[in-house]
Amino acid sequence: MSDWRSDSSIETYGYNTNRTYTDGFFYHYDPRRMSAIAALAGQPSPDPTVPFTYADFGSGFGMTALLLERALPNGQLFAIDCIKGHITVGRQADKAMGVKNITYIQAGFDDIVSDVLPPLDYATAHGVLSWVSSEVRGQLRACIKHFLKPNGLFMSSFN
Repeated sequence: MSDWRSDSSIETYGYNTNRTYTDGFFYHYDPRRMSAIAALAGQPSPDPTVPFTYADFGSGFGMTALLLERALPNGQLFAIDCIKGHITVGRQADKAMGVKNITYIQAGFDDIVSDVLPPLDYATAHGVLSWVSSEVRGQLRACIKHFLKPNGLFMSSFN
Protein backbone atom coordinates (compact mmCIF):
# COMPACT_ATOMS: atom_id res chain seq x y z
CA MET A 1 0.00 0.00 0.00
CA SER A 2 1.41 3.37 -0.94
CA ASP A 3 1.33 6.48 1.23
CA TRP A 4 -2.08 8.03 0.91
CA ARG A 5 -2.75 11.46 -0.44
CA SER A 6 -1.83 14.48 1.65
CA ASP A 7 -4.58 15.96 3.80
CA SER A 8 -4.57 19.01 1.52
CA SER A 9 -5.62 16.94 -1.50
CA ILE A 10 -8.37 14.93 0.21
CA GLU A 11 -11.13 17.42 -0.55
CA THR A 12 -10.29 17.60 -4.24
CA TYR A 13 -10.38 13.81 -4.34
CA GLY A 14 -14.02 13.83 -3.31
CA TYR A 15 -14.04 13.74 0.48
CA ASN A 16 -16.06 16.34 2.36
CA THR A 17 -13.66 17.98 4.80
CA ASN A 18 -15.89 20.90 5.79
CA ARG A 19 -16.94 19.17 9.01
CA THR A 20 -15.18 17.12 11.64
CA TYR A 21 -16.17 13.48 11.68
CA THR A 22 -18.28 12.33 14.59
CA ASP A 23 -16.42 10.66 17.43
CA GLY A 24 -19.08 8.37 18.86
CA PHE A 25 -19.68 4.65 19.10
CA PHE A 26 -22.29 3.32 16.68
CA TYR A 27 -23.94 0.43 18.52
CA HIS A 28 -25.84 -0.76 15.46
CA TYR A 29 -22.49 -1.86 13.97
CA ASP A 30 -21.97 -4.47 16.69
CA PRO A 31 -21.41 -7.82 14.91
CA ARG A 32 -23.74 -9.58 17.38
CA ARG A 33 -26.54 -7.22 16.42
CA MET A 34 -25.78 -7.48 12.71
CA SER A 35 -25.85 -11.30 12.85
CA ALA A 36 -29.06 -11.30 14.90
CA ILE A 37 -30.80 -9.09 12.34
CA ALA A 38 -29.64 -11.38 9.52
CA ALA A 39 -30.90 -14.44 11.43
CA LEU A 40 -34.30 -12.82 11.97
CA ALA A 41 -34.47 -12.27 8.21
CA GLY A 42 -33.57 -15.92 7.59
CA GLN A 43 -30.18 -15.04 6.12
CA PRO A 44 -26.92 -16.85 6.84
CA SER A 45 -24.35 -14.83 8.72
CA PRO A 46 -21.00 -15.11 10.49
CA ASP A 47 -20.83 -16.17 14.14
CA PRO A 48 -19.45 -13.30 16.25
CA THR A 49 -18.74 -15.64 19.19
CA VAL A 50 -15.81 -17.25 17.35
CA PRO A 51 -12.82 -15.45 15.76
CA PHE A 52 -14.02 -13.06 13.06
CA THR A 53 -12.77 -10.21 10.87
CA TYR A 54 -14.35 -6.76 10.84
CA ALA A 55 -13.54 -3.52 9.01
CA ASP A 56 -14.96 -0.07 9.59
CA PHE A 57 -14.51 1.83 6.31
CA GLY A 58 -14.30 5.56 6.95
CA SER A 59 -13.80 4.85 10.64
CA GLY A 60 -13.11 8.41 11.67
CA PHE A 61 -11.37 8.24 15.03
CA GLY A 62 -12.00 4.48 15.28
CA MET A 63 -14.17 4.63 18.40
CA THR A 64 -16.61 1.98 17.17
CA ALA A 65 -13.79 -0.47 16.47
CA LEU A 66 -12.12 0.43 19.77
CA LEU A 67 -15.19 -0.30 21.88
CA LEU A 68 -16.06 -3.42 19.89
CA GLU A 69 -12.56 -4.76 20.55
CA ARG A 70 -13.15 -4.42 24.29
CA ALA A 71 -16.51 -6.23 24.05
CA LEU A 72 -15.44 -8.84 21.49
CA PRO A 73 -11.73 -9.60 21.93
CA ASN A 74 -11.95 -12.57 19.55
CA GLY A 75 -12.37 -10.19 16.61
CA GLN A 76 -9.64 -8.99 14.29
CA LEU A 77 -10.69 -5.40 13.63
CA PHE A 78 -9.59 -2.82 11.08
CA ALA A 79 -10.27 0.93 11.28
CA ILE A 80 -9.78 2.53 7.86
CA ASP A 81 -9.79 6.25 7.18
CA CYS A 82 -8.04 8.55 4.73
CA ILE A 83 -7.49 11.41 7.19
CA LYS A 84 -4.23 11.19 9.11
CA GLY A 85 -5.58 13.03 12.16
CA HIS A 86 -8.38 10.50 12.58
CA ILE A 87 -5.98 7.56 12.50
CA THR A 88 -3.59 9.33 14.90
CA VAL A 89 -6.35 9.89 17.49
CA GLY A 90 -7.49 6.27 17.13
CA ARG A 91 -3.99 4.93 17.67
CA GLN A 92 -3.54 7.14 20.75
CA ALA A 93 -6.79 5.84 22.28
CA ASP A 94 -5.77 2.30 21.33
CA LYS A 95 -2.43 2.67 23.12
CA ALA A 96 -4.02 4.23 26.22
CA MET A 97 -6.47 1.33 26.52
CA GLY A 98 -3.98 -1.42 25.72
CA VAL A 99 -6.00 -2.70 22.77
CA LYS A 100 -4.43 -5.55 20.82
CA ASN A 101 -6.78 -6.51 17.96
CA ILE A 102 -7.20 -3.33 15.89
CA THR A 103 -5.16 -2.40 12.85
CA TYR A 104 -5.45 1.27 11.84
CA ILE A 105 -5.06 1.90 8.13
CA GLN A 106 -4.73 5.37 6.62
CA ALA A 107 -5.80 4.86 3.02
CA GLY A 108 -8.32 5.69 0.38
CA PHE A 109 -10.61 2.84 -0.64
CA ASP A 110 -8.80 2.45 -3.96
CA ASP A 111 -5.50 1.94 -2.11
CA ILE A 112 -6.56 -1.00 0.04
CA VAL A 113 -4.91 -4.22 -1.07
CA SER A 114 -5.27 -7.85 -0.06
CA ASP A 115 -2.01 -7.98 1.89
CA VAL A 116 -3.29 -5.46 4.46
CA LEU A 117 -6.92 -6.57 4.67
CA PRO A 118 -8.10 -10.18 4.92
CA PRO A 119 -11.47 -11.52 3.77
CA LEU A 120 -14.10 -9.93 6.03
CA ASP A 121 -16.97 -11.36 8.03
CA TYR A 122 -18.31 -7.87 8.77
CA ALA A 123 -17.87 -4.48 7.11
CA THR A 124 -19.39 -1.14 8.05
CA ALA A 125 -19.40 2.43 6.76
CA HIS A 126 -21.07 5.15 8.80
CA GLY A 127 -21.69 8.39 6.98
CA VAL A 128 -19.18 7.65 4.23
CA LEU A 129 -21.62 7.38 1.34
CA SER A 130 -23.07 10.82 2.08
CA TRP A 131 -19.64 12.51 2.42
CA VAL A 132 -17.84 11.41 -0.72
CA SER A 133 -18.02 11.76 -4.49
CA SER A 134 -19.70 9.16 -6.68
CA GLU A 135 -16.22 7.96 -7.71
CA VAL A 136 -15.27 7.25 -4.09
CA ARG A 137 -18.64 5.57 -3.44
CA GLY A 138 -17.80 3.24 -6.32
CA GLN A 139 -14.41 2.51 -4.77
CA LEU A 140 -16.06 1.61 -1.46
CA ARG A 141 -18.52 -0.71 -3.24
CA ALA A 142 -15.57 -2.37 -5.02
CA CYS A 143 -13.80 -2.90 -1.67
CA ILE A 144 -16.87 -4.47 -0.12
CA LYS A 145 -17.39 -6.71 -3.14
CA HIS A 146 -13.73 -7.80 -3.08
CA PHE A 147 -13.20 -8.31 0.66
CA LEU A 148 -16.57 -9.41 2.08
CA LYS A 149 -16.88 -13.18 2.51
CA PRO A 150 -19.86 -14.90 0.81
CA ASN A 151 -21.93 -14.95 4.04
CA GLY A 152 -20.41 -11.72 5.35
CA LEU A 153 -22.51 -8.75 6.36
CA PHE A 154 -22.19 -5.10 5.33
CA MET A 155 -24.04 -2.27 7.04
CA SER A 156 -24.01 1.38 6.06
CA SER A 157 -25.74 4.44 7.45
CA PHE A 158 -25.80 8.16 6.77
CA ASN A 159 -24.86 11.24 8.78
